[in-house]
Amino acid sequence: MGEAEHLLVPEEFRAACGRPGAHGVVRHFPVVIPHAVCDLTGVALSYPGHGGATVPARPCSIGSSAGFRLTVHPETLDVTVDVQLQPGAPPW
Repeated sequence: MGEAEHLLVPEEFRAACGRPGAHGVVRHFPVVIPHAVCDLTGVALSYPGHGGATVPARPCSIGSSAGFRLTVHPETLDVTVDVQLQPGAPPW
């Protein structure tokens, strides 16, 4: 990963790039991780107290009742993570 690309990936995800089975803890959200710079396929992502998910290889959205939402976007395979902090708040 080059210097400019390095800056596109939040620090908490850098060590997990290209490492299926690794774990990353989301610190800020929403966050978008560009697949072209950081492949998170097979990496478990979570936000404390709000669940998590393992990044699938195919485009989809995964959500938990605790408010965690992970989306793998079609065409780019970029990963977006968002968290709904307040229970009972309207969905995204």
